[in-house]
Amino acid sequence: TEAWYALGEALRLAGRPHEAVGAFHRADELARAAGGSPHLLALAHAGLALVESVDFRSAGAEFARLRTIAPDDPLVELGAIHLPGARFPEAMRAAVASTARAAAAAPHLWELQLAAGQAASLALEDGILDPADLRPAATRALRQAYALAPSQPAVVIALAGCLRNNGTPAERAEADALFAAAASANPSSPYLIGSDLLLAVSRRDLARAKGMLAHFRALDPPPAMAGMIDCFLALAEDSGGEAYQRAADRLNAISHWPDFRHPAIVAGLDIPGRREHALALWRAWREEPLDHPIKRFVAAQVARLSGDREAEDREVAAGLAMAPWNARLLDLALVRATTSGRVPDLDLLRRFTAAAPSHRAGWAALVVELHRAGLNDEARASLGLMRRHHPREDDLLRRLAALVEAGR
Repeated sequence: TEAWYALGEALRLAGRPHEAVGAFHRADELARAAGGSPHLLALAHAGLALVESVDFRSAGAEFARLRTIAPDDPLVELGAIHLPGARFPEAMRAAVASTARAAAAAPHLWELQLAAGQAASLALEDGILDPADLRPAATRALRQAYALAPSQPAVVIALAGCLRNNGTPAERAEADALFAAAASANPSSPYLIGSDLLLAVSRRDLARAKGMLAHFRALDPPPAMAGMIDCFLALAEDSGGEAYQRAADRLNAISHWPDFRHPAIVAGLDIPGRREHALALWRAWREEPLDHPIKRFVAAQVARLSGDREAEDREVAAGLAMAPWNARLLDLALVRATTSGRVPDLDLLRRFTAAAPSHRAGWAALVVELHRAGLNDEARASLGLMRRHHPREDDLLRRLAALVEAGR
């Protein structure tokens, strides 16, 4: 039993997660045959291997099966964010709470610290809970996971992503150093190299991304992972027509998660050669039952494209009602206020800078509006936070400081 589990873990860590699943299942079968009890850790790691294989539907089914086998075991929370329906806002709130309880109950298990950190990070991205509490919780859980299992690629990727999103230069530098060290120590891990490639695509560093492709493909990555990366790279390029359609359709087939639906649609709305297909994808997604802040964001973008400003405002308001700290929706709301000649709402600005602390213009607008409202103590504190995220002294910071001090 343990030999099969060890083989599965070795395959997973060697970047062959799609092959590891069978070994984990064999470990469970032998454990049941020997003593009648399931091998819960093997089943949990089978789910993790399916996630790393970019087989999200099978991962959701695997974790759902684990939950029916041992509903009261803390290990079931490893799959909380991968269950069918997990991205509904209420389900995500529940996952944040349940994974935090499981991590506290078993602080020695890196799997549960990872689960708690990933759930908190996703809730941060969705904007459904206050970042003031959630951001430290996510960082703390993922640092604990890393302390327990620094060689686990999933832990490195999750912690690096969390630190980058926290927005301070020191944390971004730490994230890049963590990732570089892990990739150097595991140059044959398609999971790590593929994640680094996706990061380059998200930063629009397409030359670097394309330069990494040959090395990535030589690692024999899981087919779904390779396909996903090809799709995101195709969307980031300015190609239209059939290449875009193939990439968009393939992304839609990978997962029902908003993370895979909305990029294909948004990447096509403003490009004439892509727009018709993007709108067809949107009409199909609109009929699905998941109501999610990112879905509202896409609906607002479609309304903007058609010139229906009232519909755009309605979709943004509906999205913010379910996700008050969603950075994309807050950005749309603030842009709408500015372009309509309205004074930006202070509450929106406060939430936006909390949700997107690296957004320099957001901090500048908040400081100006606080000063305009006569709230100079808060303006001074916000300027201090802006300096923390943007420490390089420049003309904008000097002018904002002069503005605040003049209001004393």
